[in-house]
Amino acid sequence: MLKSGLKAGLLGNISAAHGAYYAKNWGFGVFFEAKVARECGGFLERAMPDDLVLSAWQGSDFLGSLILDLHDPDAPDTAHLRWFIVNQPGLGIGRAMMARAVQHLDQFGKTCFLTTFRGLDAARMLYEEFGFVLVDETESQTWGSVVAEQRFERVGCHCA
Repeated sequence: MLKSGLKAGLLGNISAAHGAYYAKNWGFGVFFEAKVARECGGFLERAMPDDLVLSAWQGSDFLGSLILDLHDPDAPDTAHLRWFIVNQPGLGIGRAMMARAVQHLDQFGKTCFLTTFRGLDAARMLYEEFGFVLVDETESQTWGSVVAEQRFERVGCHCA
Protein backbone atom coordinates (compact mmCIF):
# COMPACT_ATOMS: atom_id res chain seq x y z
CA MET A 1 0.00 0.00 0.00
CA LEU A 2 2.75 2.52 0.95
CA LYS A 3 5.43 3.00 -1.72
CA SER A 4 8.66 4.92 -1.62
CA GLY A 5 10.20 6.62 -4.64
CA LEU A 6 9.18 8.30 -7.85
CA LYS A 7 6.54 6.83 -10.12
CA ALA A 8 5.30 7.97 -13.52
CA GLY A 9 2.04 9.90 -13.12
CA LEU A 10 2.68 10.80 -9.47
CA LEU A 11 2.76 14.56 -10.16
CA GLY A 12 -0.69 14.36 -11.75
CA ASN A 13 -2.08 12.34 -8.85
CA ILE A 14 -0.68 14.71 -6.23
CA SER A 15 -1.91 17.82 -8.07
CA ALA A 16 -5.37 16.35 -8.73
CA ALA A 17 -5.81 15.21 -5.12
CA HIS A 18 -4.85 18.62 -3.74
CA GLY A 19 -6.92 20.48 -6.33
CA ALA A 20 -10.05 18.42 -5.71
CA TYR A 21 -9.84 18.39 -1.90
CA TYR A 22 -9.08 22.08 -1.43
CA ALA A 23 -11.62 23.21 -4.02
CA LYS A 24 -14.39 21.15 -2.43
CA ASN A 25 -13.58 21.84 1.22
CA TRP A 26 -11.94 25.28 1.19
CA GLY A 27 -13.05 26.97 -2.03
CA PHE A 28 -9.53 27.14 -3.47
CA GLY A 29 -9.46 27.57 -7.24
CA VAL A 30 -7.29 26.53 -10.14
CA PHE A 31 -4.52 28.84 -8.86
CA PHE A 32 -3.84 26.46 -5.98
CA GLU A 33 -3.80 23.29 -8.08
CA ALA A 34 -1.44 24.97 -10.58
CA LYS A 35 0.83 26.08 -7.70
CA VAL A 36 0.99 22.51 -6.39
CA ALA A 37 1.76 21.14 -9.87
CA ARG A 38 4.41 23.78 -10.58
CA GLU A 39 6.22 23.46 -7.24
CA CYS A 40 5.95 19.68 -7.02
CA GLY A 41 7.13 19.38 -10.63
CA GLY A 42 10.14 21.54 -9.78
CA PHE A 43 10.93 19.28 -6.85
CA LEU A 44 10.66 16.13 -8.98
CA GLU A 45 13.14 17.58 -11.49
CA ARG A 46 15.75 18.18 -8.76
CA ALA A 47 14.95 15.31 -6.36
CA MET A 48 17.99 13.77 -4.70
CA PRO A 49 18.41 10.16 -3.54
CA ASP A 50 18.10 11.14 0.14
CA ASP A 51 14.77 12.96 -0.33
CA LEU A 52 11.73 10.91 0.69
CA VAL A 53 8.82 10.48 -1.71
CA LEU A 54 5.95 8.44 -0.31
CA SER A 55 2.70 7.52 -2.01
CA ALA A 56 -0.12 5.28 -0.87
CA TRP A 57 -2.07 3.06 -3.25
CA GLN A 58 -4.86 0.54 -3.23
CA GLY A 59 -4.27 -1.31 -6.47
CA SER A 60 -4.04 1.50 -9.02
CA ASP A 61 -6.04 3.96 -6.87
CA PHE A 62 -4.01 6.83 -5.44
CA LEU A 63 -4.70 7.25 -1.72
CA GLY A 64 -2.20 9.89 -0.70
CA SER A 65 1.29 11.35 -0.68
CA LEU A 66 3.96 12.92 1.47
CA ILE A 67 7.24 14.37 0.25
CA LEU A 68 10.17 15.20 2.46
CA ASP A 69 12.36 17.66 0.56
CA LEU A 70 15.80 17.69 2.16
CA HIS A 71 17.23 20.11 -0.43
CA ASP A 72 14.66 22.89 -0.76
CA PRO A 73 16.62 25.76 -2.36
CA ASP A 74 14.47 28.25 -0.43
CA ALA A 75 15.32 26.64 2.92
CA PRO A 76 18.97 25.53 2.99
CA ASP A 77 19.92 23.12 5.78
CA THR A 78 16.27 22.55 6.68
CA ALA A 79 13.95 19.78 5.51
CA HIS A 80 10.54 20.73 4.09
CA LEU A 81 7.58 18.40 4.53
CA ARG A 82 5.36 18.97 1.49
CA TRP A 83 2.36 17.70 -0.47
CA PHE A 84 0.95 15.64 2.36
CA ILE A 85 -2.57 14.55 1.54
CA VAL A 86 -4.73 11.52 2.22
CA ASN A 87 -7.79 10.80 0.06
CA GLN A 88 -9.28 8.24 2.45
CA PRO A 89 -8.84 9.33 6.07
CA GLY A 90 -9.29 6.87 8.91
CA LEU A 91 -7.19 4.03 7.43
CA GLY A 92 -3.96 5.03 9.19
CA ILE A 93 -2.27 6.05 5.94
CA GLY A 94 -1.40 9.55 7.15
CA ARG A 95 0.04 8.25 10.41
CA ALA A 96 2.12 5.63 8.55
CA MET A 97 3.51 8.26 6.18
CA MET A 98 4.32 10.65 9.04
CA ALA A 99 6.07 7.85 10.96
CA ARG A 100 8.26 7.10 7.93
CA ALA A 101 8.97 10.80 7.43
CA VAL A 102 10.10 11.47 11.01
CA GLN A 103 12.20 8.29 10.99
CA HIS A 104 13.88 9.62 7.83
CA LEU A 105 14.37 13.04 9.45
CA ASP A 106 15.94 11.49 12.52
CA GLN A 107 18.29 9.44 10.33
CA PHE A 108 19.64 12.68 8.88
CA GLY A 109 19.29 14.77 12.07
CA LYS A 110 17.41 17.43 10.13
CA THR A 111 15.20 20.19 11.44
CA CYS A 112 12.00 20.23 9.40
CA PHE A 113 9.22 22.70 8.69
CA LEU A 114 5.86 22.57 7.00
CA THR A 115 3.27 25.16 6.10
CA THR A 116 -0.45 24.69 6.41
CA PHE A 117 -3.36 26.84 7.51
CA ARG A 118 -5.74 27.15 10.44
CA GLY A 119 -8.74 24.83 10.23
CA LEU A 120 -7.03 21.59 9.19
CA ASP A 121 -7.44 20.24 12.72
CA ALA A 122 -6.89 16.51 12.06
CA ALA A 123 -3.64 17.27 10.23
CA ARG A 124 -2.50 19.60 13.02
CA MET A 125 -3.09 16.91 15.64
CA LEU A 126 -1.00 14.50 13.59
CA TYR A 127 1.82 17.03 13.14
CA GLU A 128 1.90 17.72 16.87
CA GLU A 129 1.82 14.00 17.66
CA PHE A 130 5.05 13.65 15.66
CA GLY A 131 6.85 16.54 17.37
CA PHE A 132 5.96 19.52 15.17
CA VAL A 133 5.28 22.79 17.00
CA LEU A 134 3.41 25.83 15.71
CA VAL A 135 5.95 28.66 15.45
CA ASP A 136 4.15 31.26 13.33
CA GLU A 137 0.69 32.18 12.09
CA THR A 138 -0.03 35.04 9.69
CA GLU A 139 -2.81 35.96 7.32
CA SER A 140 -1.67 35.16 3.80
CA GLN A 141 -2.92 34.74 0.26
CA THR A 142 0.00 32.65 -1.00
CA TRP A 143 -2.34 29.71 -1.66
CA GLY A 144 -4.76 31.76 -3.77
CA SER A 145 -7.27 32.40 -0.97
CA VAL A 146 -6.90 34.36 2.24
CA VAL A 147 -6.10 31.95 5.09
CA ALA A 148 -4.34 32.03 8.45
CA GLU A 149 -1.15 30.36 7.21
CA GLN A 150 0.74 28.40 9.84
CA ARG A 151 4.35 27.28 10.03
CA PHE A 152 5.19 24.21 12.09
CA GLU A 153 8.72 23.07 12.91
CA ARG A 154 10.27 19.92 14.27
CA VAL A 155 13.75 20.60 15.60
CA GLY A 156 16.69 18.25 15.03
CA CYS A 157 16.82 14.60 15.88
CA HIS A 158 14.32 13.12 18.31
CA CYS A 159 16.45 10.00 18.66
CA ALA A 160 16.44 8.13 21.94
